[in-house]
Amino acid sequence: MSQSSIQSSQPAQSAQSARGRRGARSGPCPGRSRPRRVRRALLFAAAGVLLASGCGGSGDDGPGTAAREGGTRKAGAAPAGLPGMPPLLDPNDLYAADRPNALSPVVKDFPSRVYVPNTESDTVSVIDPKTYKVIETIPVGRQPQHVVPSWDLKTLWVNNDRGHTLTPIDPATGKAGKTVDVHDPYNLYFTPDGKYAVVMASMDRELVFRDAHTMKRMKTEPVNCKGVNHADFSPDGKYFIVSCEFSGELLKVDTARMKVIAKQKLPFEGRCRRT
Repeated sequence: MSQSSIQSSQPAQSAQSARGRRGARSGPCPGRSRPRRVRRALLFAAAGVLLASGCGGSGDDGPGTAAREGGTRKAGAAPAGLPGMPPLLDPNDLYAADRPNALSPVVKDFPSRVYVPNTESDTVSVIDPKTYKVIETIPVGRQPQHVVPSWDLKTLWVNNDRGHTLTPIDPATGKAGKTVDVHDPYNLYFTPDGKYAVVMASMDRELVFRDAHTMKRMKTEPVNCKGVNHADFSPDGKYFIVSCEFSGELLKVDTARMKVIAKQKLPFEGRCRRT
């Protein structure tokens, strides 16, 4: 089930989409996995290596600098972020904007709804969170995977992966608009400065940077891992980490250069065996 589209967040997080029903795609060994604590420890260790690897964007002015040097950062002081993105509310808290009753003014008049992409029926269910009832079913393209709010929060983009389209939904009215041709949109994110939409083209093995408003292709960054799907931005917005679910890898991407600058293979020890 996807998250309600009206959740407000800092731009670095506003592009975060919730996972919908996955349908035809699944991991290499469904139903069984290593203990959660082991998986989490391995992931954190690998991510730590990747974050420390060469990216000129994060620099020495990150949130952890004062702690490493034994000092204390002044209240309200924030590291220089990606040009064009709003400053962090709290340099030590990436999710400072994601708090109850802290909705953006943009969405204050939007009805509270939950939008669920149904991969097998090619529809989106609209649920009233007060009653937990489906109040509408919207036909969309083939195999919708995620419902993603735009950077300005004024549009919900349904990612019709196998239909190679995006369906816009107006969150103020709940009405769908004209589809936009976008190849292999398994997932979608927006850069923290609001300039680009980043398409996770899983089958194409590409990260496609598009104009955030017109969806015109601006740059294509090929990847050599399998199953690019989810991403998360650094606090300063200068890089983001992409997961490759089928090959067990993480990519580090320079936001401004729109380029993969590092790669980390996750350990697969302990994965289940087929019998």
